[in-house]
Amino acid sequence: MILKQIRNLEQRKKEKIRIGLYILFFMYLGLMFWEVFLGPYRSYSGTRRYNFYPFKTVIEFLSNASKYNFGIIFINLIANIITFIPLGFFTSLLFRRSGKLINTTLPCIFIIFCIEMGQFILNVGVLDIDDIILNTIGCTLGFVIYKVAKKIY
Repeated sequence: MILKQIRNLEQRKKEKIRIGLYILFFMYLGLMFWEVFLGPYRSYSGTRRYNFYPFKTVIEFLSNASKYNFGIIFINLIANIITFIPLGFFTSLLFRRSGKLINTTLPCIFIIFCIEMGQFILNVGVLDIDDIILNTIGCTLGFVIYKVAKKIY
């Protein structure tokens, strides 16, 4: 009887933690939506811009770094990776079938593609294959962090 009550308490504690993680995940999604579509640095140009050549933007920023300030390079390269680490982490953590890399990256790539298409359709950024690549790297890092944390805990 006592063991059953202890198990029930543990189950309720785990459920509260899971709900808290879902809340954090949806807060992250809301913040990301705001940053991607409404943020202060969004560019609203008359013409829609796109890049379908892999690593064109990355090479441009790295080979001509003296032409750009650090903030522009950071946002376009490093932030595109860092911003999507939580997506890979939460996808791995919250969705049971995401225990494998492919099961995490495919939904992430779909979400990233939808974001890029949304930016193109709403004309609030650039549809850029490099963003898809960098964001996917971020999701993959999130998956790796999840796997390491799972082994530790």
